[in-house]
Amino acid sequence: MKHHSIIRKIFSLTLTLVILTSIFGANAFVVNANPNINNFDPNKPLPKPTVPQLEKKIITVKFDPNLDQDGINKFNEMNADNVKKQVFQSVLLNEKKIIEPKVPQIEGKVFEYWKYGIKEVDFTRVVILKDGKWHIPTVNGEYQHSSENIRGTTINGDNTEIEIIAQWKIDPILKLRFFTNNNSLALPSSIQTLHNGENIGNVTVTPPANKTLKGWKIRGDANFDGYMVDTSKNFIYELDDDDYVSWKVPLIDSNGNTTTKDTTPQESTSRILALEAIWEDVDATDNNNDDDNNPTDDNNPANDDNPTEQESYTLTFDTDGGEPVPEPQVLSNEKAVKPEDPSKDGYKFIGWFDGDMNRPFDFNNPIRDTFTLTAKYEKINEATATKRNDLKISAEDYDKAIIEYTEPFIKGYPNGTFGPSFTITRAEMSTVFARILGIQNKPLDGTAKFSDISGHWAEDNILRLAEYGLLNGYPDGSFKPDKTMSKSEITSIIAKYWKNKDFTPNTADTEIKDIKNHWSKDNVNALYNHGFVNIYKSRFHPDDPLKREDVALILNRLTDRPAKNFPQQFTDVPSSHWLYNEINTAANSAE
Repeated sequence: MKHHSIIRKIFSLTLTLVILTSIFGANAFVVNANPNINNFDPNKPLPKPTVPQLEKKIITVKFDPNLDQDGINKFNEMNADNVKKQVFQSVLLNEKKIIEPKVPQIEGKVFEYWKYGIKEVDFTRVVILKDGKWHIPTVNGEYQHSSENIRGTTINGDNTEIEIIAQWKIDPILKLRFFTNNNSLALPSSIQTLHNGENIGNVTVTPPANKTLKGWKIRGDANFDGYMVDTSKNFIYELDDDDYVSWKVPLIDSNGNTTTKDTTPQESTSRILALEAIWEDVDATDNNNDDDNNPTDDNNPANDDNPTEQESYTLTFDTDGGEPVPEPQVLSNEKAVKPEDPSKDGYKFIGWFDGDMNRPFDFNNPIRDTFTLTAKYEKINEATATKRNDLKISAEDYDKAIIEYTEPFIKGYPNGTFGPSFTITRAEMSTVFARILGIQNKPLDGTAKFSDISGHWAEDNILRLAEYGLLNGYPDGSFKPDKTMSKSEITSIIAKYWKNKDFTPNTADTEIKDIKNHWSKDNVNALYNHGFVNIYKSRFHPDDPLKREDVALILNRLTDRPAKNFPQQFTDVPSSHWLYNEINTAANSAE
C-alpha cells in the first residue's frame, strides 16, 4: 500500500510538471539554490517557480523640423506635445504607428518627407521590436533599426531615443520691389515674387506727367550699372556646393544686346532686388491738343485757380516675420513716428530700411510719398572673434604691421546707440584712418585731386589718405565720398599701408571660397592669414558693404588692441552680441 501511495504521488507530480511545461516551456522554472534532482524528496513541497517577466523596452521618438528658430516656433504651434514627442513601450506596443506631424509653409523651401537616418519614414506601418532593437518602418516595405551611428539616436540600456528629421528641398524666391524714384514704390505693381524660371512680364505703373516708362534697372548694385532688366526673359537661380543661392538676371546692355549677370551668392533662399524705373520724355507732338476740342471755360472746375487740398501719403511697415506689426501712418509732409522695434526669433533687428535696403531710413525726414519700410535683421550665429593669440605677426614684423594708437577710433551716436550693422562710407573711413595714423593735421601737398569733394566735410582727410597712398579715386576723376565702402576696399587700404611699411604679408591661398577670382584675393588672404578678419562658412563676401562692427574688429587687430569686457555701453549692443567686447574696446581708450 505504501508503494502504491508513493507511485500515486509521483504520477501526480509528473502530470503537474507536464501540464506546467506545456504552458511555460521546459526552462520556465528556476528552483532556488538549483537543487540536484538526485536530492529530490517527494515528501517535501515543490519550490515556488519564478514567473518569467516580459522584456520591457522603451523608445522615444522626437521630430526635428530642420528649420531656423522662426520655423521651429511655427512647427511647435502646429503640433501637440504628444505628437512632437511620441513614446512606445514594448509591453504596450500592440500594432502602434508613428503619428506624422504637420509642417509649416516656409518661404524659399518645399517640404519633401521625414527621414530616419537616410531613409524616408513610412507612417502607414507599425513600429516593431526585434532582436532587442527597434525597427522604424521606411518606404518600400523596409525597416531601419535603431543605431547610435544615426544622428539623434541615443541608447541607454532599455531606453532608446531617436530623432526623425524633416527633409526640405530648396525653392529660392526672388522678391522684386519696383520704385518710381529714390523713395517711392511704384503702385499698384510695387512688389512681385518670382520663382525659378519665371519672368517679370509687364509691370503696370502710372508715369509722371510727360513721361513714359522705358524700362527698369537694378538699383543699389554697381555690378548692374548701365544695364536694363529684360522683363521678357526668365530669372534662373544656381546653387553652389554650400547651397548658397545666386540668380542670373536677364539684362539688356546699352547697345541693345541681351546678356545675364549673377547676383552675389547668399545663404538665404529669399532675396530682395530693388528695381528703379527708367523714364523717357513723351514726344511733344503727342501732347498737341486741338484748341477746338478743348475750349476754355471759366466755369470748368479744371480751370479753377483755387488750391487743391494737400495730398496725404501712407507709410506702411513690413516686419518680414517680426512682431509686433506697426499700424500704417497717414501723413501730409510730416515726420513719421518711429514704431516699436520688432523682434524675430534667431535674428537681431537692425533698423527700418527703404527699397534698396542699403541705408536705414531717417525718421527726421518728412513723408512726401507713399511707400513701405522694411525691417532688416541680422542672423544670430555662433561665430566668435579671432582670439588675440591668433594674431599671426612675428616679433620682427610687429612694428611694420601694427599701428600704435590708444584713443577710441570709432564712437557711438548721441542717442546711445552704436549701429553695429550700419554701413560706413568712404569719407568716414578716410577720417578713421587719418585719425589712427596721426595725420589728421598733416599739411596737404596738393598732389591728390578729386572732382567731387570740394567743400565736403571730409575733404582734407580724403586728400591726406590719397597722398599717403592708401586710397584711390575712380577713372572719371571722382572719389564718391558718400558711397558705402566695401569689405574688400578696407583690405586694400591695410595692404597698401603694409606695403608702405615694407611689411610683406602672407598671401598664400586659404579656404575662402568666394575670392578666388576677385581682385582683392591677395589682400583678403593676407588679412585672414594674419588673423585680422573672420569668415563664415568659408566665405568673406568681399563685395558686401563694410559695417561698423567690421571696422571695430579689423582695426582692433591693426592697433593690436586686445578685446576687453566693458560694461554695456550701447543700447543696441547687448552682451549677447557676438562682437560685444570688440565694439566696446574700439569705442574706448586703450590702457
